[in-house]
Amino acid sequence: MTGFDRATERRPDGAAFIIAAILAALGALLIWQGRAIPDKGGYAGIGSGEAPLFVGLCLWALALAHVWKGLRHGATGVPRQNPVPILFIIGGLALHRRRLRQAQLRHQPACGHWLCAGDLRRL
Repeated sequence: MTGFDRATERRPDGAAFIIAAILAALGALLIWQGRAIPDKGGYAGIGSGEAPLFVGLCLWALALAHVWKGLRHGATGVPRQNPVPILFIIGGLALHRRRLRQAQLRHQPACGHWLCAGDLRRL
């Protein structure tokens, strides 16, 4: 009746809506906090409350883009991710954190970075 084949029609992307809701909430919080800062812009009229207001508006625009992406239907689905590179990055970050923690416990914070770099080069 609508011209769409139910077998090939995709449902809306729920993850995009969740991300959009989080972005909109953070944007609203930044806009609210930016409005609460007393504006002492002087002659220029741009004070310290303008930066959170601008970032909040950008987050709202990004949230609208995510809603549009979530509602967009396409013939192809979301491509599958290869888990090997993701696990490699997470493993490297975990190793980096462990080595930095060891250097911090030995009171050698600068030493931890080159230890981590050496470990990652050996992989």
